Amino acid sequence: MATGLVSYGRCFCLISGASRGFGRGLAIKLADKLAPGSVLFLVARNAQDLAEVKTIIDEKKRNLSVVVLSMDLKKPDHEVFKVAINSALKQCDAKADEFNTALVVHNVGSLGNINGTTLDVVDINELRSYYDLNLFATILLNSAFFKIFTASSTGKQVVINLSSGAAVTPFKTWIYYSTDTFPTFVIVGHCHTSDPF
Repeated sequence: MATGLVSYGRCFCLISGASRGFGRGLAIKLADKLAPGSVLFLVARNAQDLAEVKTIIDEKKRNLSVVVLSMDLKKPDHEVFKVAINSALKQCDAKADEFNTALVVHNVGSLGNINGTTLDVVDINELRSYYDLNLFATILLNSAFFKIFTASSTGKQVVINLSSGAAVTPFKTWIYYSTDTFPTFVIVGHCHTSDPF
């Protein structure tokens, strides 16, 4: 998985949902694989858990900067995302054009309500809240990230969206998850084929 990251050179890596579970483990593992001078920008809601992840990585005494930000991605905002990314760069005294690679890992997400079928979905506010986190945050975070790390300023741009088979095969009571996973899969694929970051 991460063995080729050193070939990416100096990397600015943003991981959402990095405070617990898979995101936490990924952040800790990536810290061992990133080239010297890289930045690991970890975003999640829980500030205390993020601080613990930062401490674990800092104790490895690697030549990289770890910046953490407590942020609720259930309230996606393009401008807020841009400010957060620029603030992370400023904290590291770095500029976007100093990195060989810009990598964003979309790990944050929720299964949503898995207790019913399609006909049980009746609450528009629950739907909006779910899609804000699982779909719209991904779209707006990609846009903000690659407005800063443009093709002309950064050698490689990489988007990783963590997903599952629900992107192509619906599960009976996973209506929320299945209906956001496929569009996210398509959007990330679209970034790779047509959008000039």
